[in-house]
Amino acid sequence: MKKHLILTSVLAAGSAAWCAGLRPAAMEGLPPGAVRPEGHLQKTLERQRDGLTGHAEELYPDIGQSDWMTNAGRGGEFAWERGPYYARGLVSLAFALDDAALKEKAKRWVDAALASQRPDGDFGPRKDNWWANMIPQWYLRDWADATGDARVAPFLAKYYAYQAAELKSVSFEKEGCWACARGGDEIDAVLWLYRRTGEAKWLAFAEKVASYTADWTTYYHVGGDPGVNAPGRGGYRCHIVNFMQGLKWPALKWLMGGTEADRTAYAAAFDPQGWVMRKCGRPDAMVNGSEPLTDRSAAGATELCAIAERVNSNRSVLAALGDPAVADDLEDVAYNALPATVAPDGKGIRYYLMLNQPHCVDKGLMFANN
Repeated sequence: MKKHLILTSVLAAGSAAWCAGLRPAAMEGLPPGAVRPEGHLQKTLERQRDGLTGHAEELYPDIGQSDWMTNAGRGGEFAWERGPYYARGLVSLAFALDDAALKEKAKRWVDAALASQRPDGDFGPRKDNWWANMIPQWYLRDWADATGDARVAPFLAKYYAYQAAELKSVSFEKEGCWACARGGDEIDAVLWLYRRTGEAKWLAFAEKVASYTADWTTYYHVGGDPGVNAPGRGGYRCHIVNFMQGLKWPALKWLMGGTEADRTAYAAAFDPQGWVMRKCGRPDAMVNGSEPLTDRSAAGATELCAIAERVNSNRSVLAALGDPAVADDLEDVAYNALPATVAPDGKGIRYYLMLNQPHCVDKGLMFANN
């Protein structure tokens, strides 16, 4: 299999740490920063540092003045997902480049999240903020792997204990559609804690989280989503970003003793003859969707955030299954679709990527008379 550098972490072949009741993963993650980028990839990450990632807190008020950092109680978008999303990428980039300034920025976000934990175990700017709270779990985990920070594991344990009790009355579905669709992100973090501590209660909790999340296995195999506005856990599976974030759920469920259908769900989702690719597949290994999945038209587009979440999910699926086809898809998307959505200097984005879009600029075009 070709070597693949995955931006959220680096995977090493070989059986991951095994715990009772959990199938051994095909690969395990090396700590962020364990492998250094070179050449093209290093230059790309440096442009990201010097561009939007390095300056996001200055450019976007809901990041720079986020309630996650200021505790100002502004609510709305300031208490929602953008700040944690930024911090998740910031932590990974800081250690990939071994950049002291970025590490200091990342530490501020880590310290703020840890300091926000309340006596009952909940954390963050809003009570029972299930989806938005899933994102810091990733960057706290990555930070702990990179630095050995002993605060992270007990922080997560206290939060999961709170959440296990609270979910009986405030389910993912009741909190909001994103938590229902994106619960696989939390399962990934809970299993990290399980492997780290060996405490069986965390495997049981991961299984509970899976039960509160949309059934992605069935969806990838046979479809059936009634639409993005339909109520319940199934109704948001046709949202393109949810679709990409959901990819990790069946593979993680397989590790927890799932079925053969769980193991083959990723392959079913991108089977050229499967319903997904026949409906809205693209030759760049993505699918078309502007919020909901659309069709196969060359005038259709795919979203930047869907591309990023595809890369992230493929990392989890590859670690669980070790399937080279998943790694090939990741490489196709990360080295083709993703760069086409970011300005060459790293200071701008093209949110929708169209296959028949030969040129995209933010200024007028000049055409020769002939």
